[in-house]
Parts: sequence; C-alpha cells; structure tokens
Amino acid sequence: LLDIIKNNKLDYFIIDSTSHQKHFVQKLFKGIRTRGYPTVILPYDYSKASKLAMFNQLEDDFYTHSTRLLEKDLKWETEKLYEEMMYFEKLNKNNELSYCAPNKTGYTDDHMNSIALLNRTYNYLVESMMARKNFDDGANMWAPRLVHWDDYENSLKTPKDEEDYVLNLITGFTKVRRVQD
Repeated sequence: LLDIIKNNKLDYFIIDSTSHQKHFVQKLFKGIRTRGYPTVILPYDYSKASKLAMFNQLEDDFYTHSTRLLEKDLKWETEKLYEEMMYFEKLNKNNELSYCAPNKTGYTDDHMNSIALLNRTYNYLVESMMARKNFDDGANMWAPRLVHWDDYENSLKTPKDEEDYVLNLITGFTKVRRVQD
C-alpha cells in the first residue's frame, strides 16, 4: 500500500476508520511517517449518516457536472462501476433515504461506495480544516492540511536555508531566514 501511495504520489488517502479499522489507520500512519511521505491520511467514520451524506454529495456533483466519470472502456473496474450504477438504488423507506445495491445475490455496491468516498475526500478535508478537527486513530493525533506531493519532492531537491523562529507579539511565532553577514 505504501508503494502505491508513493508511485501514484497520493496527496490524500481516505480510509474507513470505523471501529476495529483504526488498527489499519495506525499502521498506515506509521508507515507514511517512517518513510517521510507528505500524504495526509483522512480517517472516515463510515456510518449510516456519513454514507448518506457521501452519496447525496455524489448525486449533487453528478447533476452539477462537478464530478465526471472515466471513459467506459478504460478498465474492467470502470466497466464494473458502470454496471453497478445501472442497478444502484436510492430508496425512501418511512421518510428515511438510503443508497444501496439490490438485496439479491450477485449485486454489490463496492465500486459505487469507492467512487462516492473518493468524491467526498476533498470536501471532507476542507470541512475538517474549517472545523479545526483533529484526526485520531487511538495512538496518533494530527490536523488535516493541504499538501501537494510535487512540493514535497521539490523540497527534497532544494537546499535548506537556515531559519530561525521569531516571536511576533501579534501573530505568534514566525519563521524568518537568517541573513548571512
């Protein structure tokens, strides 16, 4: 998984952190930090309410054309996604909405869940940042932030200037470059 993150230069990795899944989040967090990758892990609590929000957003984004799908003949996964979309259901039972595959043998909603979760990633990141939410996997705590893998790689190539931190009484600590005499 860590090689996939590196090879694809993933800025963000959203992962199911519901209940016992936090163990996987901890392992992924440790691996990313050990290798020094800039990737931000976004633990997502997969509940009935969050699934509904995730699919509502996907539906809205399809209608507003802010989300578009891949070419149909690209790969078998894309074919499977289109197949799932053909039978995917939005149900309203007792004034309660739900999204799911038909409850019959051979029907799944795995690809639909994946695309909805992918679509949710950026908005979830921004909402978490605005709410000053910290992520927690039971062993680590971190704040969400905007990153870009290319900036990380460029920083590895650029020599570091010496920096000092100066206390600014209004804004707090500020990073400044040390001027050579």
